[in-house]
Amino acid sequence: MMRVNRKVHTAKNIIVAATLLIILIVLMLLFGEYSSTLPLRIIIGVSIIEYILFRILSGRVDIKLKSDRPYIVREEKAAVSAVINKRSIYPYKKVEFNLRYQSKYVQGERNKRIALELTDKRIESKKVITENLPCGYTAFSIENAYIYDILGFGSVRIKNISENVNIMVMPTPKPIDIDLPKMPFVSGDESEIFHEDRGRDSSETFEIREFRDGDSMNRIHWKLSSKTDELMIRDSVAAIETNIYVFFDLSKRINIDEGLEKSISIAYEMRNLGYAFYIMWFDKEVQTLRRSLVSEYEHIENAVSEVMKYDMYEVDENVEKILERFMNENHEVYNMFILS
Repeated sequence: MMRVNRKVHTAKNIIVAATLLIILIVLMLLFGEYSSTLPLRIIIGVSIIEYILFRILSGRVDIKLKSDRPYIVREEKAAVSAVINKRSIYPYKKVEFNLRYQSKYVQGERNKRIALELTDKRIESKKVITENLPCGYTAFSIENAYIYDILGFGSVRIKNISENVNIMVMPTPKPIDIDLPKMPFVSGDESEIFHEDRGRDSSETFEIREFRDGDSMNRIHWKLSSKTDELMIRDSVAAIETNIYVFFDLSKRINIDEGLEKSISIAYEMRNLGYAFYIMWFDKEVQTLRRSLVSEYEHIENAVSEVMKYDMYEVDENVEKILERFMNENHEVYNMFILS
């Protein structure tokens, strides 16, 4: 599709140039005297100068994408802004480009040809609205961008294009009933079940306080201390104990949008009931489970953002063994699609 657009674009420029040249030759044959061709010569001279100026200045133009919001919910339409920096006062007529976007959890990419009329501003931002996107991250990029001269006849390809922009589409929580008759308890050692980097255990919680006599220098929060001009300590407090897990299934056997929406609905309802719990998912790269503790509403959004950075996977015997082993550890697990 992109190659076809490039060929059409080149053919159009050739046709326009050939037409203008033919008109010029005919007029020069019809008006051979200098006096009668003077206006024509002036027009031709001005046109040539304008075209040379356009070719030189167009090489300085750059275009980039910007996201107005870091994430949206699935019912909303995605919007990105194309920011065109002309770096001159030349009155370009318009810019055209292919907006390419690829969703993480959906096969195939989509392209949309965009044409934006320009004004006399040096820097312009034009919003582009796309259709509803699936849950997960979607990467947007610009390809085959062209800037047009003042008349819209000549065009030059824009080479200065920024990197991709990612928009995260959050699943939408919906009302759901949860039957949790008792407060669960923590079972035995889970270190062999979950993948947790040392020092980043999501079950650990901390408080920040001023330095006291007897405190270890290793526990000083140096970054915060530099801002407050006082020594601050990162002190661990009692971990929140829970064995409730809300499983976010990223396997390819389910409808990913429906699965994520059900999971986040359960998570919010669990928080409404006052429970702390873990959001859990499977990491296919390391073939183990990951989890993130939720004790406040804002933790849900952060955890789901982390979940959706991971790829979907095929369910095999190894995956099922890991999940079965987890289920045998006396946890209260909700939304376990694979084993249901």
